[in-house]
Amino acid sequence: MFEEEDEIRQMQEIVKNLYVARIEETYGDEGLRITEELTSAISNIYVHLDRNIFNKIVIIKSLSNNSILKDFRSITRIAQFSILSGKKIIIEILDNNTFNVSIDSCENESIFSNDAIVYLKNETAEYFYIKEDLEELTKIGNLDTYFIKPTFKSLDEALDNYKTSQARTSKCLILRKNVWKGGISSNRVVFKPGPEHIMRDSLFQFLDVYIRGNKEVMREQNVNEKNPIDIRITWNYTNHVALIEIKWIGLSSSGSGYTGKSAITRSNKGAKQLANYLDLFRTEQPEKTTRGYLVVFDGRRNNVVKTDTNVSFADGFHFENKEIVYNPDYSHTRRDFEKPIRFFMEAKY
Repeated sequence: MFEEEDEIRQMQEIVKNLYVARIEETYGDEGLRITEELTSAISNIYVHLDRNIFNKIVIIKSLSNNSILKDFRSITRIAQFSILSGKKIIIEILDNNTFNVSIDSCENESIFSNDAIVYLKNETAEYFYIKEDLEELTKIGNLDTYFIKPTFKSLDEALDNYKTSQARTSKCLILRKNVWKGGISSNRVVFKPGPEHIMRDSLFQFLDVYIRGNKEVMREQNVNEKNPIDIRITWNYTNHVALIEIKWIGLSSSGSGYTGKSAITRSNKGAKQLANYLDLFRTEQPEKTTRGYLVVFDGRRNNVVKTDTNVSFADGFHFENKEIVYNPDYSHTRRDFEKPIRFFMEAKY
């Protein structure tokens, strides 16, 4: 925890030093003090605000004791930021640790720059206004902000890496040895019976190592007293939580499995199950910023039966680019549901 806090403070110091001369020249010593308050507040807000929801985030701190935001709602507890959504949010930081907030305002943030220190984050970069001049913060690596360590973005990157480097060719030894009939030397044609828990263990192990920082990755965690989710990730320096539900489609050596229409049905049931879990979790812990991820391990092959140990190239890769159609598509109708991820698992031929 302290390591994460130290890193965030270091990033704030970088921001302050980048523009300290211009801020001091433009706004004087009071401007420097307010900038320090502003950067500290941004980090605290980002602990709770789901910044991926908004296309534009504007955070301002007045140079005087007067509020300058005209049309707003008041927030008295910072945890309330976790329930906000929209395309654009303007947040005014007040001296008594409360906030004025405007959602989807038509006001251009530049109008505040004569009376406040103004921070802007859009989908591509971060900025500070110094009077009318918009100064972009130099981007650091793949971080989307200076002010907090990545959470959902780090998970997105980890899942994408696992998809291409581990699941696709069953490079992960847990998968190669334990999910395919015939084990490590098989041609990866049909699954062993009931492979889902093995897939979960493989993904769990990868995420636990790949996602750096102060986080907790746990298997088979209940969202309430009765309902388990396959993997839950919490970041200890934020209120962000990811719930991961895992399903498999394809054929197993027992003859059971999910192919054809049943694969579509299976995947859609997984999506509905995850949506229900998210609703339950939100009821239990409403001040958490939660994101749901449906992961589908796809080992479908064309023209195979449970006893097959070989498959042609055409039949082995028949489903490579056949995405699952979701109806309803929760990733379009819900702000807390990520686009489902399909891990196509190659056969050897």
